[in-house]
Amino acid sequence: LYNKEKANDKNASAVNSLNFLDERINFLSGELTDVEENVERYKRNNEVTNIDSDARMYVEKAADYNRQISEWEVQIDVLQTIEDYLTKSENKSILVPSTLNIKDPTLQDLINRFNELQLERQGLLRTMQPNNPLVANLSDQPSNLEVNILENMRNIKQGVIITRNNLQKSYAQFQTKKQLVPSIERDLLEIN
Repeated sequence: LYNKEKANDKNASAVNSLNFLDERINFLSGELTDVEENVERYKRNNEVTNIDSDARMYVEKAADYNRQISEWEVQIDVLQTIEDYLTKSENKSILVPSTLNIKDPTLQDLINRFNELQLERQGLLRTMQPNNPLVANLSDQPSNLEVNILENMRNIKQGVIITRNNLQKSYAQFQTKKQLVPSIERDLLEIN
């Protein structure tokens, strides 16, 4: 009887322990699910999938945008230089410098025609006086082309500035994301 009571006490103790462990497992399982959902929600809210690969991508994208911004700024500088060159009165009878990396066929064509007219005018001036009707006629044509070149360049420059500004915004976004990586990583470690 004593052994039977002892066995019943052990069984009751074991049942209580099992019930306690089952409750604890259910509680921890629910808590773990909540934590996993928190991680998922945090990653979704911060647009993070894998911290290391995302950080690497942010660095690469920021560097790429920075390179593109530099290229567009060079184009803006070239356009500004040519515009300044054309608007100076002492350069009216001199050839327009190269547009380097500006890949606008209309601008290229206008500048080529302008330079051809200037060369033709300079050739005529070697044998004729500046008041000769042929020279005078060639003197007016570059002025008309100059107006077209300046207008075309200003339009191109506006487009280039808009593109550069958009790139700068994208660059700033990736810079911000890149700078947030350590705090996001720390937050995820705390959640985990």
